[in-house]
Amino acid sequence: MKKLFLLMIASLICLTTISAQVSQEEADQIVIDRMSNETSDFIIYAKDGVQTTFEVITASGETLELNYPCWVYYVNFADETNGKYLIVKENNGNLLEVNAKNDEVPDVECWRIVGEEEPEYPIDISFTKYSLSGTSCQWVNLNYDEELIIINSDEELENYIDCTDYPEIDFSQYTLLLASGKTDYEILKLIVKNLMQLSENEYELNIAVCLYETVSIEEWSIALIVNKINAESQIIIQTEDVEWCCKDELYYYSDNEMVFLGEFLMNDCLLIGYEDYIQEEVINYINQTNLFEPVNSSFIFSSNPYKMLLVNTKEQYTCFQLKEIIKMLEQSDLVAFVNFTYKLFNIEIMFCADEFIVRVKDENDLADLHTVVQETNTWIKGEIQLSYTLYIISADKNSNGDALQMANYFHETEKFKWAAPNFWHLPEWPINVYSDFINLRN
Repeated sequence: MKKLFLLMIASLICLTTISAQVSQEEADQIVIDRMSNETSDFIIYAKDGVQTTFEVITASGETLELNYPCWVYYVNFADETNGKYLIVKENNGNLLEVNAKNDEVPDVECWRIVGEEEPEYPIDISFTKYSLSGTSCQWVNLNYDEELIIINSDEELENYIDCTDYPEIDFSQYTLLLASGKTDYEILKLIVKNLMQLSENEYELNIAVCLYETVSIEEWSIALIVNKINAESQIIIQTEDVEWCCKDELYYYSDNEMVFLGEFLMNDCLLIGYEDYIQEEVINYINQTNLFEPVNSSFIFSSNPYKMLLVNTKEQYTCFQLKEIIKMLEQSDLVAFVNFTYKLFNIEIMFCADEFIVRVKDENDLADLHTVVQETNTWIKGEIQLSYTLYIISADKNSNGDALQMANYFHETEKFKWAAPNFWHLPEWPINVYSDFINLRN
């Protein structure tokens, strides 16, 4: 018959320094001190909370029952041939050690590891979008009430999906988060900003639901694959409004890293580009809109073949409202393009005119450059000859996007070494920042 060897050990720290009730931290230290002279590798697991009763059951069925409040620990040695229970009495810190050699190892999956460094919350959790595109599948049984479902098995998934050919998920390693909701307006797009872990079992999923102004009740859903999450975890859905979505589009790439500009957006200033010979007509048109302050001739500049002027609005506008003003202005035949402006450190105004810069991968093969230029309705404006060649590309209102958007598009095709907007700055304007690109990417 297997035996349990019980050994009562006096507290390993001075009892006069322990309070009437031993805290978790004090109990942890007692156990750590007890194991400090062990030469074998081991892990100490702790059962959460004070246990008022606890049973140790051996493989042979023998039972040790504790009927007093205590902190319970299990030491698992690397050789996996033995283990031991360390039980700290809550009222005085006395330590009971149970050598459980050859006994059954407890299920410590949900136990805390002692000595493991506590994570600093919040933690940004990585995820991968899970799409049903290209399959016959569709989501079912969703209530669309800001709901988030934690799915940890194929059996659970089949309750919410209608088909059998859904993309496979390895549920031994991953969890599927299925979020859904409802809006009162037509949905433009959904953007998952982040998934933040707030504590051990608390999470917050931040989603931007970008909307048109068209009234239309619409339901939305989005699915994410993440590393395994406890089914009992609480995950709150937070949705952002259209303004965040607008600003989220304002970015560029620097060494393959996205640099966001939304927080620097000027809410009362736009850059308007036009043909040189119609300047007077353009100024008259701008004044007739009654949206802008009188044009200041000090802020009229040239970017061949365009003239450009910075105009201040009479009021502060949101990003989305400015985008609507841009659409309205670009409907005029007098206007070549209208772009956002940015203010850095409350001092320097920065903007992108019609230009962005592209460096090809192989200067002997410009096929991709000419193809993408044609696809996007942009045009090659010029070249900068260094030890290699930079190509200046121009975008106007007839292109597939403004210069900032087109620079990002060219970069995201991965057909070029890099592509980036040609920013201009005030008060140092008009200094091109070609040197910035060269220094960053050479």
